[in-house]
Amino acid sequence: MAVHLRFRCLTVTTADAEKTYRFDGPATVVSGPSGTGKSGLLMLVKHVVGGKIVLTRAVRDHVVSAQAEVVIGEQHVILRRTVNDARSGQVDVLDPGTLATLNTYAVQADGDVPPPCAVDPVRDYRPGVLSACRGQCLVREPSS
Repeated sequence: MAVHLRFRCLTVTTADAEKTYRFDGPATVVSGPSGTGKSGLLMLVKHVVGGKIVLTRAVRDHVVSAQAEVVIGEQHVILRRTVNDARSGQVDVLDPGTLATLNTYAVQADGDVPPPCAVDPVRDYRPGVLSACRGQCLVREPSS
């Protein structure tokens, strides 16, 4: 069974600023001159959903975190992941209304070996359900 995944926006945070890129239309074209960050933007989309990426120098040196507002099936959530720190091996799932953390999933950090139980935050996300990780992943049930 296929699950519909739609990115509504991506917010990139640096030490100096925060920039949101909206994906409002049915299709989005990322274009621009060489060296303007097109590849970095697409890398961060993959990174925020738990993918393994090779960081460009600009991303590695300047980006602190990225968060994506996504619709997964009927669920509307925000996925947040840091770059180059101790938490970069985790994806936080946030409530879009309150920004409260609903779950935290351990994912393969860039350059790391996979954790004992690699959970895919898009594939395995179920509100209110603790994933079966034998207690080895950082997964929290939402607080009541």
